[in-house]
Amino acid sequence: MTKFLTLTRTEIQQYLRRPDTYYIIAVFYFSCGFSWFYIYRPFANHQLDLYEYFEFLALASCVVLPLLSQRSWTSEFRLRTIDVLAQLPLSFKTVSLAKFIAPLLIISVSYSFIILLALQISLLGDLDWGILLSSLVGLFFVQAIIILTSQLIGVFFRAPARSLLVAILVIMLIMYCDRVLLNFLLKFDISEPLQNKIYSLSPMFHFKHFIGGFIESQSIDYFLVSSYGLWVAIATQSRKNL
Repeated sequence: MTKFLTLTRTEIQQYLRRPDTYYIIAVFYFSCGFSWFYIYRPFANHQLDLYEYFEFLALASCVVLPLLSQRSWTSEFRLRTIDVLAQLPLSFKTVSLAKFIAPLLIISVSYSFIILLALQISLLGDLDWGILLSSLVGLFFVQAIIILTSQLIGVFFRAPARSLLVAILVIMLIMYCDRVLLNFLLKFDISEPLQNKIYSLSPMFHFKHFIGGFIESQSIDYFLVSSYGLWVAIATQSRKNL
């Protein structure tokens, strides 16, 4: 456990030493906030919820988080420091878990910007803090899936530029796969239960439950099982790439 915490702390320190970490996070929140204010004009319309803002955060995460987190693995292969990791008295599952937790903790700390925005909105009236809490939990789960997916693709391709582009495209497809599939299946006569099953394949389907104020066990199970599967896949593939 001590070695795992040491490796996690080292990964976090590496992120904090990189100036682009701060640039990426700043651009992430600025772009989402600007888009939300420009398109929905919440203060002018006296809108006292952050539903659309969290949708912007999830969409922007598909691009921002691969930029932030994927380099953790691709740099190991590019610099051949993966051989050093292999000689440590740690399993690849432990290493992959540390590399996953580090960017997730950093982006989670930045949720303070969302809380500050919520405090400003609460000045206009009563803000439902319960929905805000469930939205933050949902955002945490979605960003965990995005980080793991981008790192898995980074382990597969190893080349930073190519893996980054592929990661963004694949993550966008996974996040919005329900819309892609339904647009294709609209040409066929499909039942409503089948439509609901197709919707449930998408992380955004479950994320919308959270930002709507509903924390359902089915959605939690979906994110936990998906995260576990991606984590195991990263550990297995990184071992094969030695």
